[in-house]
Amino acid sequence: RARPPAEKDVADLRAFAAEQLGLNDPQAWDWPYVAEKLKEATSMDSLTGLPNRQRFEEDVTAAVHKARKDKSRYALFCLVIDNLPQISATHGLTGADAFVKSLADTLGKAFGAATLSRFSDAAFTALVPGLEAEKAQELAQQACQQVHDQLFALPGGKTQQTTLSIGVAMI
Repeated sequence: RARPPAEKDVADLRAFAAEQLGLNDPQAWDWPYVAEKLKEATSMDSLTGLPNRQRFEEDVTAAVHKARKDKSRYALFCLVIDNLPQISATHGLTGADAFVKSLADTLGKAFGAATLSRFSDAAFTALVPGLEAEKAQELAQQACQQVHDQLFALPGGKTQQTTLSIGVAMI
């Protein structure tokens, strides 16, 4: 038998809902909407707005099952920022966060309709359907070049260049 929520539990839930989900009036909560927002909050990276590692793992699992079922192909990219620790040390966490957000935008443009995810602090992943190995290699080279050629804006009018290490696996 479920126990009624303690007052502190209710207060904590209301605070979380207001701060993280933008829901200020618990009487007006649409519970399916709340459930959707909670799922979104646990599957998205809060800095970039991209799917997080957990969501990426779910997407890859679904892609593997689909590939086995209908013989479809996917290219799986792992993209690692080569100098993020140095950027953090030089520009602080605020600068590193601005850099990562800007890099995420650039990668989103480079990979188009792919499922781009933030895998960890310095790593992104992309899952691209319908791509053969040769085209995947070309896309990886193009993404590396795009990132290398860009100067990323940082707070205080500073800029930063970077390089990526990219691995590609075919599913």
